[in-house]
Amino acid sequence: MNSFINKIDRLGYFLEQKIGLFFTSLLLACALLMIAMIYVAPNFEMLYHGEFFSRLSLDPFNLSDPNPVRYRILGPLIGFITHLKGPLFVYVPLIFAILFLAAVYSHYRQNKFTVTEAFIFVGIISFSCTILIAIKAAGYTDTITYYFLFLAFIKIKKEGLSAIYFGLAMLNHECSLFLLPGLVIYYNYKTDKNIFALNKIILYYLLALIPFFIYRYYISNNAIVDFSLKFYFSKDTIEHNFMVILPLIPAGLFFAFKLFWIYPTLVIIENVKTRSYRSTVVILAIIIPVIVQLIIAYDVTRMLCLLFPAILISAEIYRERKGTEKFTRIGLWLLLLNFLVLQYFVSSYSIHPLLPFFME
Repeated sequence: MNSFINKIDRLGYFLEQKIGLFFTSLLLACALLMIAMIYVAPNFEMLYHGEFFSRLSLDPFNLSDPNPVRYRILGPLIGFITHLKGPLFVYVPLIFAILFLAAVYSHYRQNKFTVTEAFIFVGIISFSCTILIAIKAAGYTDTITYYFLFLAFIKIKKEGLSAIYFGLAMLNHECSLFLLPGLVIYYNYKTDKNIFALNKIILYYLLALIPFFIYRYYISNNAIVDFSLKFYFSKDTIEHNFMVILPLIPAGLFFAFKLFWIYPTLVIIENVKTRSYRSTVVILAIIIPVIVQLIIAYDVTRMLCLLFPAILISAEIYRERKGTEKFTRIGLWLLLLNFLVLQYFVSSYSIHPLLPFFME
């Protein structure tokens, strides 16, 4: 194992010296995305929301065209501006998947994590449903949301910048709002403040919501959008979710990150033993609101992929407590063993397999 770890470190350091951290991050992201596409067969035919986003990208402000995802404008707008629109829109979420993975590696390398440690963090994202569902659900813009939310968390000490990233995530999908409590609590945790203190960063986040509310107000007054607050908070939706969705949450939680749930589990167990609860509050402030959204949201595992900050933060804490050597060994074994657990995702009615192309 030590020999394998040394080889990964040497290769990473060599690439970073030759082509720089930026291009090394992109190269690794592309390689891991390709491996993920072997693990789960990719799909390039846009259906359901993917088709709606694709159509919206052709002319984002043509309000005469009914579109149920019109509130989620950022992805289609990016496609329109970059000319990756219509049938080409399928590549926009995949590009952001690469940017997301590259940002994860770059962040941990810039914060003095070893190459292998940074590789483990990228592997956690690459081989969880955060990326795997994006590979299968062509045209869904979730990776754009995850990318900006990740930036909001890692730039948490730069309040204005973190708020801008959060505002962009909101313009892509309103589910980002369920991570707002986690962001505020995480800010207090990282700045050594009272974990429940009300700080100026709340004002920054509220200001960042203004473009979202202005756009939503404008669309609500000029177009009919099926996926509205009235739809999500209707009696039928809530009753359906209590009857059908809530029993699926345990399976949905597991398959979102599978064996990587060991990190928050071990951290919380140790916190209980030592009666040190600050990091537990951070983890739960992310997990609980995201689960609560399933009272009104349908796609179980897909919605629970928003929990990726809790997994990454827990892994960081575990590494800090156990040291590089133990974290690296356990992390590499988890990556390997995770491949042996068949991948599924939980939708609003059942559990579906995400199979490699040779098993379909």
